[in-house]
Amino acid sequence: MLIAGGLLSLTSLGAQAQAPGVQLNMDSGVYIGAGGGGSRATTGCATACDKTDKTWNVFVGYQLNRNIGIEVGYADFGSLTTGGTLFGVPSAARTDTTAWDVTLVGTLPITDRFSFYGKLGVFRYDSDATMSGAATGTASAKGTAFTIGGGVQYALTANIAGRFEWQRYNDVGNGVPGLAKDDISVWRVTGRYKF
Repeated sequence: MLIAGGLLSLTSLGAQAQAPGVQLNMDSGVYIGAGGGGSRATTGCATACDKTDKTWNVFVGYQLNRNIGIEVGYADFGSLTTGGTLFGVPSAARTDTTAWDVTLVGTLPITDRFSFYGKLGVFRYDSDATMSGAATGTASAKGTAFTIGGGVQYALTANIAGRFEWQRYNDVGNGVPGLAKDDISVWRVTGRYKF
């Protein structure tokens, strides 16, 4: 609730900062987008790990006004290897995870082209893991958790904008006994097209 209140405060400040009659190029309407970048698991490892990989995403959204929008997105985090101990013996899991998310997007316009934005929402993940070390085999997990993020957006034309953003997906499970849920952070560059 505290984060949501902060987002709403930022959006109200953005509305006050705009002079009467000034309109952003991306004020309202339906938009789509896609992008890519890097993903990173944030847990430690008891064995050799590869906690980074490439990520990509696609999304569709609706901008209600210059300050508030709603997005639905799909993300593939690549393959991340994290580890821990199982019965005191080092164990690792290489996990492939995808997720669907729904986020509220609060935008703080700085100029008619440049803005900051924040995201808050929920996501549904689907993970498939291959285990090594103390146990071998496969496992899978599905679940729902919270996501938060933010970034900057620049409108290149009346319809096209570029974004640079960070987003964190909390408590992603892998189904492997003894290994804790992970947090996945992503940095990505995306393009957005407004119809």
